Amino acid sequence: MKQEYKMKIAFVLSRDPLTSGGGVRSYIKNVSLELLKRKVKITIISPKETKNSVFEYIDIGSKPKNNIVFLLRLLIKAPFIKLASDSIICANRADFLFPFVLFHKNRLKGILIHGTQYEGVKEKGKIFDIIYSYIEKFAIKNSDFIIFVCKQSERDYKHKYPFLFKNKRSIIIPVGIDTNNFRVLNKEKCRKITKLPLNKKIIISVGRFNPEKRYDLALKSFQKVLNKNKNCLLVLVGEGPERNKIESLSKQLDVNNNLIFTGLIDHNLMPYYLNSADIFLLCSDREGSPNVIKEALACGLPIISAKVGDVSEVITKYTGVLVDKDNINMLSNAILNAIVKKWNQKYMLEKARQLTWGMMVKKMIVFYDKLLKESNITVQ
Repeated sequence: MKQEYKMKIAFVLSRDPLTSGGGVRSYIKNVSLELLKRKVKITIISPKETKNSVFEYIDIGSKPKNNIVFLLRLLIKAPFIKLASDSIICANRADFLFPFVLFHKNRLKGILIHGTQYEGVKEKGKIFDIIYSYIEKFAIKNSDFIIFVCKQSERDYKHKYPFLFKNKRSIIIPVGIDTNNFRVLNKEKCRKITKLPLNKKIIISVGRFNPEKRYDLALKSFQKVLNKNKNCLLVLVGEGPERNKIESLSKQLDVNNNLIFTGLIDHNLMPYYLNSADIFLLCSDREGSPNVIKEALACGLPIISAKVGDVSEVITKYTGVLVDKDNINMLSNAILNAIVKKWNQKYMLEKARQLTWGMMVKKMIVFYDKLLKESNITVQ
């Protein structure tokens, strides 16, 4: 018997969302899994890196070296991609929507904006910036909708392209959390599982070792913490191109004896690592809607974070401390105070329950349903 769907959504991204890593991939994976539960057909237009999947795929070749390679593949393959006439196309970058604007003009199309995507392109040089800016403007202008993951992204884009957003349908749908997996667990048992010491105050930071994550700030502020409290341990979870640089810096600052690099860990183990910690630390220069902040909150962890993305919408005086970017003294003082403060864990958990993936997907379905009705597209 043919499956009946409430609606059909095709997500476009350069990596398989079921493979580990990446905030955008994690967002699309969790949203898609929740949408499937609500009888929404999900098609993933990306390289297929998993053998067995609950999603339908339109495979765009092997893992691309970079986003430019993926865009070129899309330009070649987009004219031949077959989707139902009532399918909604949602690309996780403006340039990835560009081929569908050219070759799928009669379908609903939009962009999922996670952070300020154009900032990363600027780092590649002026020529890339000019080309991307043109493609981005063209894609936004010809899109039917925009989904932002945080208010900061919405403000940034509407400030940059005010003329493009005057009559554009847009919505903010933040990153959600799975409170079945991310919840408060016994700290002593978790430290035995993660093999972290039982007698230390543990500060944890999670993320890819990229320049914008500012692990150098984490180490420099941690050095100041150790000057006043030797019983602290900093745990850095993740991997990336800056790993060797950060390891060298830890030796220069003489904090390596109180520092653990875990490398990449299975996402299923993340709740145990978060529950092993006393404080969560985020020092990034830029973020969209960092999922791990909300996962830490669901595990009852107070959060020390730079003012980036939507963290100011999550962190209050009851859930953590916001600090200015690049301010090492503020970071170290916030950590030292947070270690001894008695936090209201009940309030944290109540806040986390308002941020589940189920809550986010309900908003998304209502938004898409309005788009379909306004476009007079009949769901087949």
